[in-house]
Amino acid sequence: MTSPSSPDVERALIGALMLDPKAYVRVHDIIDETCLFNGKYATLFRVIKDTCLRGESSDIVTISDNLRKINKLDYVGGNVALAELVEYSPSSANIEHYAKVIREKSNLRRIVTLTSDAKQKAETSGAKSDDIIRDHQRALVGMMSHSQKSPSLNASEMMTLASKSIHDVRSSKRSYDGIPTGFGHLDDLLLGLRIRELSYIAARPSQGKSAFAIKLAKNAAMAGWKVGTLSLEMTNSDIGMRLISEGTGIPLNVLRTRTPLGKADFPRIESSRGIISSLPMFFDDNANITIDAIYMKALQWKWEYGIDMLIVDHIGLIKPDEKIKGRTDQVSYWSQMLKVIAKDVGIHLCGISQLSRKPEERGGDYRPMMSDLRDSGGLEQDADVVMMIWRPAYYCAIDKKFAKKYQAVEIAGKSYDVATAVEVSVQKNRNGPTGCAALRYDGSLTRFTEYDHSEPQQEAEVLDLEPAEEDDLPF
Repeated sequence: MTSPSSPDVERALIGALMLDPKAYVRVHDIIDETCLFNGKYATLFRVIKDTCLRGESSDIVTISDNLRKINKLDYVGGNVALAELVEYSPSSANIEHYAKVIREKSNLRRIVTLTSDAKQKAETSGAKSDDIIRDHQRALVGMMSHSQKSPSLNASEMMTLASKSIHDVRSSKRSYDGIPTGFGHLDDLLLGLRIRELSYIAARPSQGKSAFAIKLAKNAAMAGWKVGTLSLEMTNSDIGMRLISEGTGIPLNVLRTRTPLGKADFPRIESSRGIISSLPMFFDDNANITIDAIYMKALQWKWEYGIDMLIVDHIGLIKPDEKIKGRTDQVSYWSQMLKVIAKDVGIHLCGISQLSRKPEERGGDYRPMMSDLRDSGGLEQDADVVMMIWRPAYYCAIDKKFAKKYQAVEIAGKSYDVATAVEVSVQKNRNGPTGCAALRYDGSLTRFTEYDHSEPQQEAEVLDLEPAEEDDLPF
């Protein structure tokens, strides 16, 4: 079988690079020498690249001299062959197109090689399918990262791109260019969650991280954005019941048991089910997933559904890479890859992270800090946005002194009832201010709402039922 290649295009590219000494900068972030199939052309490309990186001109005379210095001039066919290459390429006008064709053929050859290698490994005695699949996924991810390099822009092109972004916002019905959280005070700080950026929602256990993430996903989908959720902790069924409970006002413990429902509850459940079913939301509850598999899932959902945002709940449960030793290095690698995924795939990626025990060790009001991010400072470094959740009612239940001292809590300069108040603090915001937003949390419904009543409150029409204790719910 003939390997995919375009010898005429490779010849035209090399000729154009020697014809126009400034042409290399237009293709350096599209291909490298490994993309060329013809060994002689690959050698020429490498010499041209090295010549340009030294600040020298890549004209035919200089390239000939540099080939002679490394004893490769005869290998490529001598000066006659170089002259023919330049003559064959009339100009460098189409050099970017040449490079993209060569990259495409290179990718096809790599796919053929990967498939052949996987077949050979699968036929080997003692082969493990999980190992073959993991290696195959990792190779594909590496290939995608290489083939999706962003082109360099000059100042004029960058200003054109910025002007287009400004125009797009002003010509649309949106107030800003990010994905809305659905909470006004929070969006005033963030101006939405931006595409190709990484955010973290962090908190201690039982603060409402997952419930908050689910609410963000629903709010974004209600606004027309497409959202995927990878739940490494909860099942799809659990998420579905939370969405129904939050949407109907029927306590979650009622939906999960044989507790009698009121006559009006069944239509409300069906109505909520219909609304949620119509939203552009996608779920996967595979708990045994690697960072490479997350990359592939993000690509798959981007291609199939056009997702704008991906939530990973939570990052501490990602399957470790056996080649990386130490928890800190592992988490740092995951965080770096999540940032790469956000940029390469063109989505906003929101990771859920559990904080260390430092808030409990500090005591006081137990408010979390950036330094509490668990296992790695890489999360703080890589993130564009870090949001932290503080639910004082949880600490009232475990600390009598705290409960006695705090009947009300102050959030963003206002006083709120400690039993229902939740503080969402934006502790890092790469493109805007930091600050706090106060939300109301109903643990029986796993529901977050704003105190300004911008979202209507719904009361459950059920029999005389005791609501679930907030601490009994797995969030």
